[in-house]
Amino acid sequence: MGFTRPVDPAVILHLQDRIGEALARLGLVATETSHERMAWLGPYADPAPLQRTLLRLRHDLVMMGRSALVPLPDSLKARLALPLANVVKTAHDFLRGSALALRARRAPLLLDAVNKAFEAYSAEIDALRSDGLLRELPSDALERIFTLGFSLEGLQKDFGDLVRCISERARQRIT
Repeated sequence: MGFTRPVDPAVILHLQDRIGEALARLGLVATETSHERMAWLGPYADPAPLQRTLLRLRHDLVMMGRSALVPLPDSLKARLALPLANVVKTAHDFLRGSALALRARRAPLLLDAVNKAFEAYSAEIDALRSDGLLRELPSDALERIFTLGFSLEGLQKDFGDLVRCISERARQRIT
């Protein structure tokens, strides 16, 4: 995981490219599906909201990837490593579970564990701020911390949108 140790920029770029390629494939499938479903007059799940949500998730991940290229200052690593690891694990589990729910057209996972992990990270940032440790940081490190926080807020919001999209698809029985 970036932030706590150096990361190869090529690895991050490769992951981001793979996500972008997958979204492009999804766009093609969604377009084809929409054309095929035009003849069918019954209700069907519009893929556009899901596509927009996934695109926003990709943007969040790109921003995080950029800010993760340089490890956090040593003064923050010890305190942020565990909260960040929990965010990564719960986000990973949530996204995996969401993919399974979409494929099975079943209800999405709850966001409780994800929200708890985000709240724990935010609480640690607040504690660092209260302790005055953020004031000591060089501007580039502070910028990465704020970029990460902004990205995590976006990710949390977009996870909520993903839950909504999965719920809508689960309610509609598409043959």
